[in-house]
Amino acid sequence: DTDLLIVILWHRFDTLVGEIFDVAYNLWKKRARPQISVYHCRRAINVEEIKAGEFAELQTFLEGFKPDGHHPGLYKIYNSVDDFGKLVRRDLVRLLRAFKDSPMLRGTNEV
Repeated sequence: DTDLLIVILWHRFDTLVGEIFDVAYNLWKKRARPQISVYHCRRAINVEEIKAGEFAELQTFLEGFKPDGHHPGLYKIYNSVDDFGKLVRRDLVRLLRAFKDSPMLRGTNEV
């Protein structure tokens, strides 16, 4: 049982990542958990590092976030490690506050 899935992407995409995301997304649609946070780095890369098949899969996955996509929603874009750290920190604080106020945890010291 998972409360949070964090997906971090740059220019590569693995089928397993897509499968894990799909399982989590389907659970979220049924139970409103796990919370899912997706981050995509848009920092420039050396074109020699790009594997065409993986990049195409990544693009397909990201297109799924469009309103008419397979998994409509938002993902966050970052360009540097500092940007990423700020985004994740802000999101984790928000999620921890939400978990703290959750009826499932009320009356316990767990978080």
